[in-house]
Amino acid sequence: WTNNWSNTDKDGFISMTASDAGTYRLRIEPNGYASSSITVTQPFVIAAGSESTFNKAFGDITLGAPSLRVKVTLPNSVTPINHIGIEIRKNNNWLDWSSTGQTGTANISFTDEGTYQIVVHPQQDQLNAGATKKSYDVTVTKDSAGAFVGVVTGVTASDGIYVISLGTGNVAGSV
Repeated sequence: WTNNWSNTDKDGFISMTASDAGTYRLRIEPNGYASSSITVTQPFVIAAGSESTFNKAFGDITLGAPSLRVKVTLPNSVTPINHIGIEIRKNNNWLDWSSTGQTGTANISFTDEGTYQIVVHPQQDQLNAGATKKSYDVTVTKDSAGAFVGVVTGVTASDGIYVISLGTGNVAGSV
């Protein structure tokens, strides 16, 4: 991981500098696009000694479709909450992070079949209202086209989107 990042221009063009030898991938986070999800390019290598002459032109990068689309609500509510953080875990180990962003819908990608967990994290306003983080199991399989598809255990999708809620606290106090 390197903290070398850039935004695209209005046409989606990106340009950045990678100046150290090593193996890299681009991670594209398309915020607010319903039909796309975080996409990672194939790795590329900057060999030692070629740092000053290295050049990589990807051309058009196609964004990946989401494997799972999720909206998060308060308990006993149907109103989606914008900008809720969603932790993605496998075997109780952190893998990635997503957010419901400005649209209220998180688009999550998976790269392997298996059982995962998504943990929804309340913001301060929801914490103040008694909401807590809550974990959901997700089973990821490949469909007939080879795409990874996530299904939230115990939740039925509506129009391809799973609506899940934050938890409700049963222990409270002030420190």
